[in-house]
This record gives sequence, C-alpha cells and structure tokens, in this order.
Amino acid sequence: MSIIDFHTHLGTAKSAFYEEKGEKALMKHLRDPQSLLSSMDRNGISQSVVFPSVMIPHTQRQANEETLSMVAGKDRFIPFAFIDPRLDESPSLLEELLQKGCKGLKLHPVCHGYVVSHGMCSPSFEVAQAHDLPVIIHSGWGEYGEIRFIAQLAEQYKQLKIIVGHMKEYQDIFALLPRYENVAVETSYATHPRRIAQAVNALGSERVLFGSDFPCGQQDFELYKVLHAPLAESEKENVLYKNAERMLQNKR
Repeated sequence: MSIIDFHTHLGTAKSAFYEEKGEKALMKHLRDPQSLLSSMDRNGISQSVVFPSVMIPHTQRQANEETLSMVAGKDRFIPFAFIDPRLDESPSLLEELLQKGCKGLKLHPVCHGYVVSHGMCSPSFEVAQAHDLPVIIHSGWGEYGEIRFIAQLAEQYKQLKIIVGHMKEYQDIFALLPRYENVAVETSYATHPRRIAQAVNALGSERVLFGSDFPCGQQDFELYKVLHAPLAESEKENVLYKNAERMLQNKR
C-alpha cells in the first residue's frame, strides 16, 4: 500500500522559533533531507508533502528557495509553498513558487499572528483558488489557530481545497466542519487511534489525511495511530494515500 505523509518540514532559513528553544536535534533533522527519507523508508512511506519550517516573515523567499533546493530531483518529496499572506509580496511570490515546482500552500496563522478569514489574506487565497491548490492551515495552540476562523474561510471560498493541519482541536473540528465539503483534516497530534475514527465518522473517510509534522512529530508514532484506528481497510486507504492523491491530482 502507498502512504503519503501530508505534513512534513525541511529547511531552517533563520528559524528563530526553534533556535531560541535550543532544539538542536530538531534543527539537525530540518537541515538534512536524508533524515526524512530514512524515516520514510523505515515506515513504508512513499512520498511526503514538504514545506519550510516556521520562519521569520521577511525571510519567506529565502525559506522557500532553501526547501526547494533541498528537495530538487527527489520525486518522493512534494514541495508546498509557505507564505505569510499579510505581506504585499505574498501573492506574486506564491505565483513564482508555483512556477518553481510548488504544488500547494502552507499557512501558519499562529506563529505569524493573523486570522485566516481576514480580508488581508484574500489576495493569496485568490491565487490558491485560481490554481486549485490544496491549502494546509495550522490549527491549535492559540486563538489564531481556532477552527472557527478556518470555517469562516471555507464559507468565503467554497472552491478552495482546505486541509486543517493537526487534529488537536478535535471538538471544534467535529462540531464546525462537517457542513463544509471543501475542508479536510490532517491527523497529526490526534490523541488516540479512536480520535481518527471519530474524525472519519464525522467527516467521512474522504476528508481525512495522514500527516506527521516531521520532525516535530514522528512518522512511526503518527502512522501507528492510523493503522490501529478502528476503521475498515478501504477507509484507511483513503486516509493513508487516496485522499492525498486526489488532492494532488495533476500536480505531481
């Protein structure tokens, strides 16, 4: 069976967030594509969606170019752009990064400090929707990561393919998101295999994707939760790779 990890990171690009925390082991993994490839090999993971680590906004061009250079020529990596949509340059930078090979978009409203449904983000979402990009948005760990803002965005952009990054705010995921057919959820930090089954029951197996948040999360641990979730094999196949393939159709 193929497995696609929809949430991994490579590249440091002045990531003061981890440097200040003294995360030396984490920084080592972020600097080394082989570390991710080795983890993928150990866990039978075919491909990984890859984007930069949390970066200082004014280094976003450098961060994306660094990650693109790290994955160049490696077809097991699927690069996504990572931008701060508050910045005037972001829509044009996104267009440029798509030309350089990015297949989707990652946003981190908590670390960059914005509400995803605010109008200042609209120009970047217009680009993403026009290109039919999958857009993975960090959730949890702060007010800006609340699911209600992602729900508002889904209401504004009904054709935008949105993936909620992390399954931490599961109560709001189950309460607010079932009505939005354009929103899926990624499994990292689910507290238990049963939580993944609950997400499938609430949203349908076609709207749940496996993700690990490597190297912050571990692929073996996050994969274990999906494999041991009380789901039918066909549902696990959707979560582990078929949904990702549909999201990335015509983009790989």
